[in-house]
Formats: sequence, C-alpha cells, structure tokens
Amino acid sequence: MPRELESMQLEQNAASGPLRLILVEDSDADAYLVGQAAQSLPCELQVTRFATAAEAVAGIPKVIASDPHGVLLDLNLPAGTGLDVLKSIRDSERTRHLPVVVMTSSISPRDREDAERLGIEGYLIKQSDYNQFVDAVDSALQLILRGAA
Repeated sequence: MPRELESMQLEQNAASGPLRLILVEDSDADAYLVGQAAQSLPCELQVTRFATAAEAVAGIPKVIASDPHGVLLDLNLPAGTGLDVLKSIRDSERTRHLPVVVMTSSISPRDREDAERLGIEGYLIKQSDYNQFVDAVDSALQLILRGAA
C-alpha cells in the first residue's frame, strides 16, 4: 500500500478514536520502542501489554471487552512461546477474529510457516536500527488496521 494511503487510513482511525493494541512482548526495550514509534502516528495508541506467553493466554480473553484492534506478537517469550499464544487466540471463538501481526527476531522459516498456518496478517523481523524498527512498527499497525477493517 502506498505511504499516502497508509497515512490516510491511520488518519481515519484517529477520527474514530484510539488504536487499541495488545502487545505481547517480554523485552522492556522493544515495548518502549513500540511506544516511541507510535508517537509519530496521527492517532492515539492504547496498549495492553503482556510480557509472557502464560500472561497473554490468560489475559487476552479478559481484555477482549475493550474491543482491541489487534495483536502485535513476539514469538520468543518466557513461559511458553508466541506460537502458543497465537494458537490460543485462534482456538477461542471470542478472540479468533483478532488480527495478529508477528514482530520477532526469529528468522526461522519453521516459525514463519507455523505462524502463517495458524493465521496471521503479517510476519515482520525486528530491526536493530531505530528507524527501521519504527518503520516495522508502522507496517505492523497498518496490517492490524487492514485486518480489523
């Protein structure tokens, strides 16, 4: 999608309220960078964060009432894996509709294939360069918005 159209979609979301995101990420630094990247968005970002797979599996069904737009999911987590979380999301009638974008450091083809088999909107590799990381977060949010539409 051209940048101009992506920007228009985020601006339309800004008019309809905050972007509500579930972030499943154990790294405080990466969670912080997601927040920093979101500051450039034309809409407010409300984040519910889970730092372990077990917390996410137990917590996501409880926050579904807040009508989140989607999930940004790391695969390498303590107390389980992101694939465990994704399977739990897809197995539940209450959460299976949620758009999920994987944003991970895993370059394993098997991880990607397993995530795609379970159903994701996108698979993005975390970047170590700040600007590239911000671009990846922006891409992830675009994929979530398209999946939620």
